[in-house]
Formats: sequence, structure tokens, C-alpha cells
Amino acid sequence: MSGYTLTVHRRSGDTVTIDMKQDTSVTAVKNIKLSDIKPGSFIGTAATTGTDGKMTNANVDQVVTGTARAGVI
Repeated sequence: MSGYTLTVHRRSGDTVTIDMKQDTSVTAVKNIKLSDIKPGSFIGTAATTGTDGKMTNANVDQVVTGTARAGVI
């Protein structure tokens, strides 16, 4: 990111630039271990309900403090 221009290196090998508005938010995703999530962390989660009524987690997203908040554990 330089100023309001985002440079992206695509899987195809080429590079593109994207002009961003000043109020555009940028997020990133990285894999973490379950043990990296501590009490007080902000998370978002999705789950599916099985035929037995039991909910099974599909994913957990940790939100960095100071950004949009999901749930608190």
C-alpha cells in the first residue's frame, strides 16, 4: 500500500494496482492456532446445525483490537 494505491501480486504471477478511496478499510487473514485466542479476544464465528440439533463450528475469525468487533470470548 502506497498512499491510496494498493499493489497486489496475483497467483497468476502478474501485478496489478488498485486505486483506493480514502475511507476504504483493508483487512488481512492469517492462520493462527486455537491457543492463540485468549480471553478478551474479539472473534467472529460461523456454525451449522446438524440434524441432532448440535451446532458444529465452521470457522472462527479473530478480529484485531481497534477494528470492527464481532463477539467477545
